[in-house]
Amino acid sequence: TKELHDSHVTSAQENGTSCFGVKRHCVITKTLAHFSVHTGYPPDIMHDLFEGIVPVELARCLALLISKKYFSLQTLNKSILHFPYKWADKTNRPHVIPHTFSTRATIGGNAHENWALIRLLPLIIGHLVPEGEMAWQILLDLKDIVELVVAPTHTDESIAYLEGKISEHRQKYQELFPGVQLLPKHHYLEHYPQLIRMFGPLVCLWTMRFEAKHSFFKQVVRHTNCFKNVPLSLATKHQLMISYHLRSSSFEETSLEVTNVSTVPLDCLKQEIAQTIEKNFPGTTEVHLSKCVSSKGVHFRKGMIVAHGSTSGLPDFGEILQICVVQERLCFMVRRLSGWYREHFRAFELSVYPTRETVLIELGELADDYPLPDYFVGPLRLVTLKRYVHIRLPMFKLNFLYPHSGNREMAAPVKLRIILGENDSQRLILPGGMPETVIELVQEIKRQCGVDGDFRLQFMDVEFGNEFTNLVSMSDIQDKSSIKVIFNSVTPTQPDGTPPSLYSAAASRTLNDSSSLSSAGSSFDTDILSSPESTSSRSTVWPIVFPMPRFAYDSQLQLDRANAAFKETGALLNPDTKLKSAVLDGLAETIVQYKVYLSDREFDEVAEALVTANPCLKEPGSVTGYGGWKTSLKYKLANYRTKLRRLGCPEVTVNALTHKPESKCSPAYGVKKPKKAEVNYCPTYPAGETPETLEEIRVALLSEVKKRNNEHKLAAMMDKTFALRRQEVVSEAPMIADFKMRWPALFNVREVSTEFKRITTIHLQSKFFSELDVHSANLMKAYAKKGGVQGKQIKTIMAPITKTDTIEVRRECILKGLCVYLNEDPDKLVKQYLDVDESTQMAIAETVFGIFVIRQEGAEPGDDPADVGIVLEGVEVMSELGNVAFAVVMLLGLVYALNLSYPQELKYTFEVLQKIIMELDANKLSNKAQVLKTLLSR
Repeated sequence: TKELHDSHVTSAQENGTSCFGVKRHCVITKTLAHFSVHTGYPPDIMHDLFEGIVPVELARCLALLISKKYFSLQTLNKSILHFPYKWADKTNRPHVIPHTFSTRATIGGNAHENWALIRLLPLIIGHLVPEGEMAWQILLDLKDIVELVVAPTHTDESIAYLEGKISEHRQKYQELFPGVQLLPKHHYLEHYPQLIRMFGPLVCLWTMRFEAKHSFFKQVVRHTNCFKNVPLSLATKHQLMISYHLRSSSFEETSLEVTNVSTVPLDCLKQEIAQTIEKNFPGTTEVHLSKCVSSKGVHFRKGMIVAHGSTSGLPDFGEILQICVVQERLCFMVRRLSGWYREHFRAFELSVYPTRETVLIELGELADDYPLPDYFVGPLRLVTLKRYVHIRLPMFKLNFLYPHSGNREMAAPVKLRIILGENDSQRLILPGGMPETVIELVQEIKRQCGVDGDFRLQFMDVEFGNEFTNLVSMSDIQDKSSIKVIFNSVTPTQPDGTPPSLYSAAASRTLNDSSSLSSAGSSFDTDILSSPESTSSRSTVWPIVFPMPRFAYDSQLQLDRANAAFKETGALLNPDTKLKSAVLDGLAETIVQYKVYLSDREFDEVAEALVTANPCLKEPGSVTGYGGWKTSLKYKLANYRTKLRRLGCPEVTVNALTHKPESKCSPAYGVKKPKKAEVNYCPTYPAGETPETLEEIRVALLSEVKKRNNEHKLAAMMDKTFALRRQEVVSEAPMIADFKMRWPALFNVREVSTEFKRITTIHLQSKFFSELDVHSANLMKAYAKKGGVQGKQIKTIMAPITKTDTIEVRRECILKGLCVYLNEDPDKLVKQYLDVDESTQMAIAETVFGIFVIRQEGAEPGDDPADVGIVLEGVEVMSELGNVAFAVVMLLGLVYALNLSYPQELKYTFEVLQKIIMELDANKLSNKAQVLKTLLSR
């Protein structure tokens, strides 16, 4: 108080010494009547918090967590070093914790580093710390306090919340560290709520701005590398910088700086985005797009996360898809994301809205104008706030100026011709102008053309007679140049990974039409266009090493102590009923994330992973050490399936007794479960959908499939109805003719490939051809060693390779030779016809499972066949596939899409294709397949 301060001044004057730090009267207090030193001294949160309280409390709490062996200092520092920092976090990345931090009782470091560390620490090591740990709660509370203190705006509610947080934090800290004396800065922190009421947001008063100013002069000295008359150099550079920012000619402040700008007509945008712009900005005919914008020193980039709106008191977020300027106002096209608060990480888990809605928002509509990076912690996509967010909707006008003086020309859109293969090219539109580097151009080609794999680029060099030359500099190409994609492996890939040369005209047309649905829709950024996202319930195959879940806190604590005792004394734990049940429940919940029906080998893998991670649970009387756990796990999973069946899980209800014949009403009869490594064997319906609503979409598909240039809509509808289609295939096993009438859209190249990926999570064409080409050399060596009748037959089959070097012929010969090598008849797989007549049509109609090839009489091996198609149950389901190898791929995809069994006369051939080529369920092989795999691995 003023009275107490005056008494300290009087005492200091009488005794000639300082009293509580007071030595004399403040000169300003005497001069200014409205000023008093005890009320006019705002705190500096940079030194109080980030270089005071934060490093000290981090040191004490981290030391305690390390002593409890949640992690080691080495693990912590390794995690800090290798954390994938983004954007501003990369600039402010924290330093490693020194080895002396415990004895020094502080981690040291600069303010910006400590700020980044306290904010990102939950994402860096949060998964290693159990929930409820007191030291961890103290750090999380400190993180909340920091977010509140640095907030640029405050309300009465936020100040009261800060006051309660500070008090609660101090109590927890003193309870956990009773013998530790608080710092004076802890006392300063207690007054922060009142000081905020007096001075406003303390972040506006801190000395970080002055410290930031020093960095400019440091950079000048470092970059000029000249130490003659340093003050003159610094003064000159500083004046030039100030002149630039003040716009010395007009003294107009730059509030918005953009680079690499392009102008796009309004009708090129998605319809809903264009309508929003027309509504908010009447008369607009074009927008300006940019990849990077700086507004008042804050940088925005594509991919950043911004807070916008709220749901149930929690902020909603949006991922920036594109940055645009409309009538000199900064706007963002964002994909809406919902945020679910994760208490243990003090972060928000992001998930895309089911509608995948894209909206246009202005800078002033953001809840907080500071963009954030997102990070993945295991499967969780998390974003952590930098400062406390208030939901607000202010509107303000921006000045649209460019960073360079004079009138800057906007970068004109660039068009390039991308040659993907023979008779296969695509137009690439770059609305932001030519990329600065070849790497950026490669990324654009991958994104817009849907090309995967490792490749290089060549350009048409006019100086060498328009021959293609490797592209090493962007200066070698210009608008409307031709760029050729050269794959570094044998197999170039298309949007689904398919070699371009394998496409027939029909197949190429299907893909090309879909990849360029409209030049307007995809001309500036395909991310803005809506695209279907798989509704599959699972996204990963059975893991090679089963991931051990973290059990309930009390159970995990008991296991950790027992494991520690096992390491010291070798004592095994005899788990009680409660612990054993908790362990089995945790394992069952993790298992069903992958599948609900396990093989005996997979039960072994789970049980082995359990005793490996928790050696105290090994069974002394068991040969393997986990035999009892394996048996218990089988019973537990069976009970868990019963629970799922009651909840209506289709993967389980399909095997209910009510769905089986009365004469064979046994639980073990005809169990329908994944047998070919299907990940989504019988998925549930999408959220909010019923069989009736999905049937309506299926009926609508029948008319949509007859329309042209609507592949994108068809793909979305097919993705939506995947569960309905899959349950129909699994439970009813319909005839092919009936199923084709109900689902005609399925029987084309794109949808077969997409359906295969929905079921297995693996790209069909790219995986098949790349692995087949990798194994081609060893397969041919194995064929060459084959003798007798089979050897002669293989030699005849491989003869066309000597007459042509086309990759299609090579693959066809290798696949036919594989049949013979496995003692199977290739004519059962591929049937050749010379012409289309009545006998040919009758033969095709009698085919149950196979591929037909129609060739012209007298055609050479390298000539394309007249037609290649697939027949199932006498129905021609696909045609115009171009070549045999591509037809084999589609046939394999249809086997999965229609849930077919491999024909008995070709079971070994398809086993090799599935387990060795596609690497699906590759651990369990027949003797023939195992011998071949051994030869190929040499």
